[in-house]
Amino acid sequence: MQRRMKAGPNLGSHERNNEVFSQSHSRGLSGRNPILLIALMLAFAVVSAPLPAGAQDEVTDQSAGNITVDSDGDELSDDKELELGTDPNNYDTDGDGLSDGSEVRADGWGTNPLNSDTDGDGYTDGDEIFVFGTDPKSPAGSPAQQQERSTLRVQVRILPVGYEGNNTPGDSEPLEGITLTVAIPASEWGVSATTDADGFAIFEDLGEGQYMVTLDVPGDAAEFETVFGTEDGFEPRQHDGQNTNQPVVYVGPHEVLNGTFYVIPAESGAEPEPTEEPAQPVPTQKSTMEPVTQFPNTGAGDVNDSDRSEPVLALLSVIALVSTGLIVRGRRVA
Repeated sequence: MQRRMKAGPNLGSHERNNEVFSQSHSRGLSGRNPILLIALMLAFAVVSAPLPAGAQDEVTDQSAGNITVDSDGDELSDDKELELGTDPNNYDTDGDGLSDGSEVRADGWGTNPLNSDTDGDGYTDGDEIFVFGTDPKSPAGSPAQQQERSTLRVQVRILPVGYEGNNTPGDSEPLEGITLTVAIPASEWGVSATTDADGFAIFEDLGEGQYMVTLDVPGDAAEFETVFGTEDGFEPRQHDGQNTNQPVVYVGPHEVLNGTFYVIPAESGAEPEPTEEPAQPVPTQKSTMEPVTQFPNTGAGDVNDSDRSEPVLALLSVIALVSTGLIVRGRRVA
């Protein structure tokens, strides 16, 4: 009687040995020595885990061979912060936008890390440095003073017709009632004023920037001379569009800038120079020859029906006469 064998994989001796070794090895680690397996897993987890946020930084003083702790990373050791009274766990103790280390180190800002407004002008140290560009240690350079508005004083003076001298202030006279406009280039902002009896138009409450000054000239003006400068010593200031009636000049913060337009008028009442009249075309003599009648569809132009009918009728008449003569001659011969 034959015994039936169960169907299954036909494992060779080598494969069966490997399988038995793997199973016994696994059972050996987990069954015989579970403590060793757990210890290996914990060691791997500790080594691979990232450092927690806010981990302490070590500041090394290589010259002294010392290692100190800087918990907040502000370039001040915890010991130094405790000495200064700042918070070793706060990068910016006074909240002024400057790190504690940058405020006290030798090449730093020189501000007080325990006071957000070192000079007491109402603006934080960080804002004065990064926003307004002022000195956070000096109340004299506070943003409030830097933002005081500027003034532009413009005078209009007229020189004699065709003036060619070199003493423009002495040879000129002020012009009253002349309109001046001050505007920011490439914008819609602008303000106008009229010159007084001394020829002045004053524009106040201006901020720092470039301004276009436009002179509304009455009548004809041949030339202009423009001068701008500061009030103290009237130091000349270069400007675009010089010696035109529309220069562009820079007005600095908290300053009074003076400007003068010298107008050199054209000769009044001068007759305009006569312009040469265009030459009239010379008429050509009319030809006695009749134009050749154009045929249609030749590209030479259109032809009226009345122009075509006359030669056609004449041709038909000739054909009729010739035909009649031939008929009469035939009858005679017959």
